[in-house]
Amino acid sequence: MSNFDYYSELGVLPTANADEIRKAYRALAMQHHPDKQSAAEVDRATAKLAAVNRAYTVLKDADQRRVYDMQRQAAPTGEFPFEHRAASRSPSVAGVLRRVVLGRRARARFGCLSAVTELSFRNGLWVLRKAAARPLLIFLHLDKSSRCDKAADSFREAAALLEGVVALAALDVEAEYRLAKKFGAAEQELPSVLLLKTDRAGVSQRRIISHPLTADSIAAGVAELLPPLAVCTVESLAQATRQHARHAAALAMRP
Repeated sequence: MSNFDYYSELGVLPTANADEIRKAYRALAMQHHPDKQSAAEVDRATAKLAAVNRAYTVLKDADQRRVYDMQRQAAPTGEFPFEHRAASRSPSVAGVLRRVVLGRRARARFGCLSAVTELSFRNGLWVLRKAAARPLLIFLHLDKSSRCDKAADSFREAAALLEGVVALAALDVEAEYRLAKKFGAAEQELPSVLLLKTDRAGVSQRRIISHPLTADSIAAGVAELLPPLAVCTVESLAQATRQHARHAAALAMRP
């Protein structure tokens, strides 16, 4: 992760609210606009304005800010030149029980009876090993995010057709940040889907599907990892899945 501190760039504290961040951005944007600079200062002002815009793009978006706050709190001590850190949220009783009983902090997004496995440090390695014979799709998300809620519907639609062809899992990046880092997914834009093709030696292929995150885009991503499946749309995915299952059954019956 870069040591670029977005809060310092805007001159606000990590506890600043959305209105404070917006006001700070507007003031800096006016102050450093190239049209208001002398010829000798244009290049410096342009670079500064680009940095301010980059910081504001992240901090104005609630989901991106949550991910950024996770990353900066997890950064090694001294990486960022600031003293104020966002306060960690106190765990709820339900969260503590989930951690003790189920081994995870996150709530189950897809339900305990779903084919989608909710990942945690307790079962992460087991799920990866279990998926050695087929691709693994991991839905990367945040809890209580309307954007992720909408994307979850698309993942659920694709999962209903892909069940049995690929292994399905979900990972709350905020609640299981250390595991997300293990999977190389801690700094991905959310929501997104991580596709892993594994073998006995480990992960052999990986790719990320983000925008647009639809059932069709997920299906197309799976098709790239499973060349025999000519999957272009959700509709063709249903037929291709059945064909793949029949082909696998026929191979299993051969002497």
